[in-house]
Amino acid sequence: SVAVLRDCMKNRSLVRFFLERQTTLNHSLPLETYLLKPVQRILKYHLLLQELSKHIDKSDPGYEVVEDAIITMTAVAWYINDMKRKQEHAVRLQEIESLLLNWSGPDLSGFGELVLEGSFKVLRVKKERAFFLFDKMLLIAKKRLEQFIYSTHIFVRKERPDVVMCLMMSFRCKTLLI
Repeated sequence: SVAVLRDCMKNRSLVRFFLERQTTLNHSLPLETYLLKPVQRILKYHLLLQELSKHIDKSDPGYEVVEDAIITMTAVAWYINDMKRKQEHAVRLQEIESLLLNWSGPDLSGFGELVLEGSFKVLRVKKERAFFLFDKMLLIAKKRLEQFIYSTHIFVRKERPDVVMCLMMSFRCKTLLI
């Protein structure tokens, strides 16, 4: 339905029609937001079921069905959120790769998920450095306008999660002294 609406929005007369209806009905949100609602509601089903279970006696025959539904819908919500996060991660990776200059290494997706990104200042250097912490690598680049110029990288070993945690804590402070 969203794809059909997007096709319709290419037609100026339909755009005008939808805007007129939106104004007539006093709706502040565009039609597309109403089409997305059913998909967004599924993420709240487990909450509704939890509330329902509070009002059902545990000895009632339908109680176990509601409890099973809570478990199932919680898993569905986790799955949907995880897929959304992975999709956003893939988009961000593509964006970083398109802005990263002088990187001759493999595709960044091979270094795992992007755990953290930010910037820090190096003493006696004007420009800030950008960092991208992946599961398997810390990539450091110089910021130049909207782009990043590759500086260096450090591989992260899985058997040393304390180092990753230390890096993450250090980078949360806006200035890291190097």
